[in-house]
Amino acid sequence: MNDAAQDRELLQRAIGGDEQAFADIAVRYRAHMYSIAYRFLGNHEDAMDVCQDVLMTLLLKGHQYNGDASLAGWIRTIVVNRCRNFVRGESRKRLEFGHDDEVLAAQVSEDNIESNAIDIENARQVQDCIAELPDKQRTTMLLKIYQDLTLREVAEIMGCSLGTAKTNFFHAMRKLKICLGAKL
Repeated sequence: MNDAAQDRELLQRAIGGDEQAFADIAVRYRAHMYSIAYRFLGNHEDAMDVCQDVLMTLLLKGHQYNGDASLAGWIRTIVVNRCRNFVRGESRKRLEFGHDDEVLAAQVSEDNIESNAIDIENARQVQDCIAELPDKQRTTMLLKIYQDLTLREVAEIMGCSLGTAKTNFFHAMRKLKICLGAKL
């Protein structure tokens, strides 16, 4: 049985009340969900809240999954939408990325302390610039760069045309370059 068929079966069993199937889905996709949510929200607690919400959505609305796309893609779309709703629910105040030094340090090499300090500071500056992007540009860039999706996949998740996704990505990269130029 291939992964897509396994995922469909697991989801159907989870919807039917099989706790082990639900746990298997949660374990299989939790890192994927958390990675997306943390990139969007920049805060561990908020990312975990979104992940919990997505898992509940899978149970409550899993019957809507038709299997046309991969379960990972469907989950990714739900996570992105929940994150966007979360940010909107925060009264549209400017998103602040958490500067968790442990998380940032895990993203840089361990060659030497001075180099790591510079890398952590650069990562903070990139996060700050990403936070300043408009919602659609930030979403496009995070999905394209950090989730390694094609612009066609980004357009599908965001519910827009490929041209719009390309435009959002172009403007996001231009603004990011300008912002980083001013900070470096």
